[in-house]
Amino acid sequence: MSVVVNTPRTILCLNALTLSLSVGLVSALVPALALAESVALQPLVVTGTLSEVTAEDSPVAVRVIDRATLESTQAVTLEELLADLPGLQLKQTHGQTGSSVMLNGLSEKHVLIMRDGVPLNQVNESTIDTRSLRLADIERIEVVSANASALYGSAAMGGVINLISREPQGPEFEIGVNARQYEAETERLPSQVDWAGRVAVPIPGGYSATTWSLTQDAGLDKAPETWAEDLPNGIGWSLAQRFDVYAQRDHRLGLNWSGSDLTKPGAHAVTGNPNRNSVTEQRVSAQYQATSERLDVIASAGLGWGVSEQDKLGSEGMDLRREYALWNTALEGRWNLTQGMHEAVLGGKVSAAGLEQEKSDLNAPSEDEIAPVDQQSLELFAQDSWFATDRLELVGGLRGHWDEAYGLHWAPNLASRFDVTTNSYVRASLGLGYRVPDLKERYYQFDHSQLHGYRVTGNSELEPETSVAVQLEWVIDPVSLELFYRDIEQLIVTAETESDEPGVTVYQYQNIDRAEVYGVNLSAEHRLGAHQVSAHAQWLHAVALATGDRLAQRPEYTFGLTHEWALGEQRPLTLRTQIAYTGPQFYGEDETLPVDPYTLVDLSLSYQLTPVWTLTSAINNFTDEISPSNGTADGLPIGGRQYALGIRYRHPF
Repeated sequence: MSVVVNTPRTILCLNALTLSLSVGLVSALVPALALAESVALQPLVVTGTLSEVTAEDSPVAVRVIDRATLESTQAVTLEELLADLPGLQLKQTHGQTGSSVMLNGLSEKHVLIMRDGVPLNQVNESTIDTRSLRLADIERIEVVSANASALYGSAAMGGVINLISREPQGPEFEIGVNARQYEAETERLPSQVDWAGRVAVPIPGGYSATTWSLTQDAGLDKAPETWAEDLPNGIGWSLAQRFDVYAQRDHRLGLNWSGSDLTKPGAHAVTGNPNRNSVTEQRVSAQYQATSERLDVIASAGLGWGVSEQDKLGSEGMDLRREYALWNTALEGRWNLTQGMHEAVLGGKVSAAGLEQEKSDLNAPSEDEIAPVDQQSLELFAQDSWFATDRLELVGGLRGHWDEAYGLHWAPNLASRFDVTTNSYVRASLGLGYRVPDLKERYYQFDHSQLHGYRVTGNSELEPETSVAVQLEWVIDPVSLELFYRDIEQLIVTAETESDEPGVTVYQYQNIDRAEVYGVNLSAEHRLGAHQVSAHAQWLHAVALATGDRLAQRPEYTFGLTHEWALGEQRPLTLRTQIAYTGPQFYGEDETLPVDPYTLVDLSLSYQLTPVWTLTSAINNFTDEISPSNGTADGLPIGGRQYALGIRYRHPF
C-alpha cells in the first residue's frame, strides 16, 4: 500500500494543522502560568527499586513515557522517540545506520537498556542500536537517570532505560499503517511505510498476545547527481509472542525475533567511485519469568548474527564481507522479604556471553577481527527499603560482581526520599558505579583503511571504569530541580594513536585518567483542563580532568517544551507540539568540529474517527534542520522535514 503525502492538498491540510497547534500552544501557556490546581499522574514503576510504587513515591527518580505518549508521538522505534526528548541525546553509530543513546552526559555504554528487566546491553554488545528497538509491543518506558549499578550491575552507572512490554488485558485485535515522506525526496513515494498489528486471545489460565511490525524504507537521496545516498533502503521487522498465565505463581514467557536488511549506495572516500554497503542483521531471544509473593525467577537467552557487505571499488559483486555472531544467557533469582517497616530483596545472577567476527576480503584471505571469545560473571545483590517515618524512606543496596577477566567489584548505593510538605519532597542518592570493558573494546580489529582511511583496534590492557555518583532532587509540585555529579575514573574512549601506515588514521580504545560530569535538570509539568504542558531544561559540564578538554558530543545546554491539547469527548482530537533546543557542542578531539545550536519541532495530530478507527498525521522536523555532515559530525537529522499520515484499527472483543 502506498500513500502519497506530498500533494498540494495534503500539504495545505498539514499547514492548517501547524497553525492550529501554534494557536493551541499559546492558549495553553497563558492559563498554565496562573495559579490552578494541578492534576498529577501517578503511574506505577518498578525500575527504580524493583518494587511496584508510583513514580512520585519512588525514592529514586523515574521518568515514565506511557503508551498514550508513544502513540501520540507516532514513533516506530526507540530512536525516533528519543530524537528530541530533552536530557537524552542520540549518538550516530560510527559506520552504521543506527544510533545509541546518551543520558546526563554519560555515553551509551554507561546507560543500561532493558526489556522487562532483562539487560539488552551485554559484555559482548554494550552499544545498543536504538533504531533496532521497535515500540509496537511496548506499554511504557521507564527512565532512571541515577547510578543503578547496585541494582543492575555493570553498564548501569549512567542510568537505566527499561522497555516494559504490553500486557494483554483481554481479547483484542489491532492493525495500523503509517506512511512518511521526506520533503527533500521527490522521486520515491513514500519514503517509509510502517505496518504494525497485534492479536491477543485467551488461553487456559491467561492470555496469549502476538505483536508484529514491518517497515519498508525507500531510502533518501537529496543529491541525485552524486553516487552517494543519504539514508539506506530496505526493510526492518519485529515479531513478539507473549504468554501470560496467572495462578498462585504467575508465569510469563516472551519470544522475540527482529531484524533488518538495509542497503546504502555510496562513493569511495578517495576515488569517488560508486560503491554500496549492505547490512543484514537478526536477533532472537527468549525470556521466562515466574513470579510469586516471595520469589521471582528470570531466565533469558539470546542469539544474534549479521552480515555486512561492501562493494569498495564499484565492482559488480561485493568484495568485502564481515560476519558476526553473538550469544548470551542468564539466570536470575530474587527473594522478596517484608518485615515491619522494612522491604528487602536478596538476589543472585549468573550470566555468560560470547562474540566472534570474521572479515573476508576479495584480495586477501579471511581473518578474525574478533576471535571467538566468551566471558562469565556471577553477581549477588541485596537491598533494603526502610520506611523510617511517614515522611522518610531510606534505601540501602550493595552488589558484588565477579567477572572472569577482572575479578570482584563492589557497588554500594544509598538513596532517600523525604516529604517536606504535602506537595514538596526531596530525593537524594549516593553510590559507586562500575563497568567492565566489553569484548569488543578488548579484542576488536576493524580495518576500514582502504575505504575510509582509518582503523579501530581493541586494547586487552583496558581497566574497568569506576565512578562516584551523587544526585539531589527537590520537587515542589509541579516543578523539579535536580543536581547530578559523576566522578569517573579510567573512562574508556576511542582515541587516535600512532600509525605506521601513511594516510591511515588509527584509533584505539584507551583509558583516560579521570573525567568529571555534572549538571542541572529543571523540569515542570502542568495540566489544566484539556491542556497539558511540560518543560525541561538541562545545563551540562563534562571534562577530562587530565587535559582539561571538554568531552565531545555533550551539549552545554538543552531545552524542551511539549504541549498536548485534547478536544472533544465522543470523537477525541489530540494536537501535540514538541520543541527541542540543543545548545553548542562539538565532535572530534581537542574541541574540533563545533556544532551550532539548533531547534527541532515536531507537530502531530490524532483523531478518533469512530470507537475503533483512529487517524494520525504529523510533521516531523518542522524547522527543516538538516545535518551538513550527514550525521557523522553533528546530531542533526539527516532527512530534513518529513510528513506522515496513518490510520489504525483497534477492536477489543
